[in-house]
Amino acid sequence: MHSLSVAARTRSASGLVPRYLRRGAPAAPPAEPDAVLSGSRSDPRRARVAPHRGGHESRAHGPGGRRGDAIDLPETWPPPGEEELGGTIVPLFPLANVWLLPFVVLPLHIFEERYRQLIEDSLDGPGRLILGTIQEDHEGEAAGNPPIYSLAGYGEIGRHERLDDGRFNIWLVGLKRMWIEEVESERLYRKVAIHPTEEIEVPREREGGLRTALSAAIAERVENVDPAHESLPLSRLVDLLTLRLPIPHEVMNRLYSELDLEKRARLALEEHGQRPEKED
Repeated sequence: MHSLSVAARTRSASGLVPRYLRRGAPAAPPAEPDAVLSGSRSDPRRARVAPHRGGHESRAHGPGGRRGDAIDLPETWPPPGEEELGGTIVPLFPLANVWLLPFVVLPLHIFEERYRQLIEDSLDGPGRLILGTIQEDHEGEAAGNPPIYSLAGYGEIGRHERLDDGRFNIWLVGLKRMWIEEVESERLYRKVAIHPTEEIEVPREREGGLRTALSAAIAERVENVDPAHESLPLSRLVDLLTLRLPIPHEVMNRLYSELDLEKRARLALEEHGQRPEKED
């Protein structure tokens, strides 16, 4: 596990830092957009859990293709909300080749008008939104309204910086996977209704073997890994390994969409065994 790093630099109007981020925040995304989410210099089939470099202006970007950082949060977090009932309407932020995993912080730089409006509206409310992954072979349609996978990442804006020209730096904290259904929107951005997912747990008699295998795989891919990671819930171990796998789009989406935890763990371990190279 990586703890949140150094405090972010302060700008004209910094956002509030909730309790679970007060021990520090990730370094701020760069102020000027030098990368995009998909383009001629990007491999559209390379899976990411953070934005990657490309060739033309887009609406948001992360710092140089870096993946999101996994963080320590209480096991009871996030607290239950009305979204648990299903049908809650939230903003949709579509990205190409990006999957928001639970307990991951994703830094983003927001500068397209409709997504600046999305952030403004979110900050006036609970600060939660869906990061939806654009379906494969539709990455080039990001400027329009491309199709999104029906299972997506539900996140909360853990910290924000409002820049003088109306752009934003935000740190989006992954909460959980959600089923989504697009609804009509009166705003510039799209909206979805969210519905909770249910994971199929691993039978107790097989959990120990999977935990040992996942911990060993993570140790192979992460330098100076904290031994405490071995006590994390199995689902978080699977996601930690997934963060470090250099896998293509279709494999990443299979991993992300598999709600049978044992199947997801075994698929991650299979990919680990077949791909000795490490993710950048």
